[in-house]
Amino acid sequence: MSESPENALYAALEHTRFCGRLPADDRRFLANYLTRKDYGPSESIFEEGEHSAYLAILLSGEVNIVKFLGESLEKHVVTLRAGSHFGDMSFLDGEPRSASAEARTAASLAILTPAGLDRVIAAKPALGINILRYLTKTISNRLRRTTCQLVGLT
Repeated sequence: MSESPENALYAALEHTRFCGRLPADDRRFLANYLTRKDYGPSESIFEEGEHSAYLAILLSGEVNIVKFLGESLEKHVVTLRAGSHFGDMSFLDGEPRSASAEARTAASLAILTPAGLDRVIAAKPALGINILRYLTKTISNRLRRTTCQLVGLT
C-alpha cells in the first residue's frame, strides 16, 4: 500500500523552514491546503511580471531566482535549495512577480494559494496568523539585508 499524497506532502514539509517549525498537527492540517507540483531542470516556474500569486515551498531540488535588467541582460539573484520558500511578495500583495523562478535541477514544490490561506484562516485562525507573521518576518529580514547592502554595510 503506497503512502497517500497528503501524507507524503506532510512528511516533506517537516524539512522546510516554512513548515518545519510548526507543530505536527498544524503541519498535517496545512498539507490539506497545499498542492504538490514537480518541475524538470531548466523549467520555468514563473516569469518576472507574471500575474500569479501563489507561495512556493521548495521540497526538493534547487531553484534559481533571476531578475531581468534589459532585453537580453539578466542578474542571478540567488539559488534556493530544498527547505526554502519563494513567491511570498506576490502571494501577499497580489502584484506581478518581481523576478523569475526557474528550476535549476528537478524540483518539487508545495504550492499555497491565497484562497488556500483564506481557508486555513477560516478553519484555524491561529495557524493562519502564524503563517502571516512568519512571512512578514521573512520579508522584513530580506528588506533589512537589502537596506544594508544598498548603504554598503555588508
